[in-house]
Amino acid sequence: WRIGLRRSDSPELIAGLSSHKSNFRWVRCPPGHYYADPFLLQDQDQVWLFFEDYVYGEKRGRISCAPVQSDLSIGAPTVCLDRSYHLSYPALFHHDGEVFMIPESAANQSVELWRATNFPFAWKLEKTLFVGSLFDTTPLFQDGRWYFFTTLCEPRGNAAFGALFSSDSLTGDWVRHPNCP
Repeated sequence: WRIGLRRSDSPELIAGLSSHKSNFRWVRCPPGHYYADPFLLQDQDQVWLFFEDYVYGEKRGRISCAPVQSDLSIGAPTVCLDRSYHLSYPALFHHDGEVFMIPESAANQSVELWRATNFPFAWKLEKTLFVGSLFDTTPLFQDGRWYFFTTLCEPRGNAAFGALFSSDSLTGDWVRHPNCP
């Protein structure tokens, strides 16, 4: 498995990074790993690539990051969030001058909100937003209210259906939206 950057991916982040004419760059995984779920985030003048770094020998993922260079290559990957349970899908965003991440942590039966304490390498668990098996939670702030889109799972671990939750604040109480299936 490999992930790559194309100029069409997140054009507002990639624009102006490189004068190189190539349309795509592969990011190769080291032996015993695979990379998945890439997210780009710009912080000050640096674009960062965050991704699931699955380690076959441990049978679980962790979150790694690497700086994106001007030629769209990436610098050396660094593990930035590692727990005893599987992590993937590092949904990153800015809010109130800080950087937050909601990685997929269904193996821990939780949706966790992490705040960068020393971006991009140090993170603090800010709050568990939901207890239960949800996959690939994606936050959205719209018209003064927070939402997250996610996938509910059956007890067997099969993805069942998409769901929508909302809250008055990022660290507030999250409830299933009344129009959610």
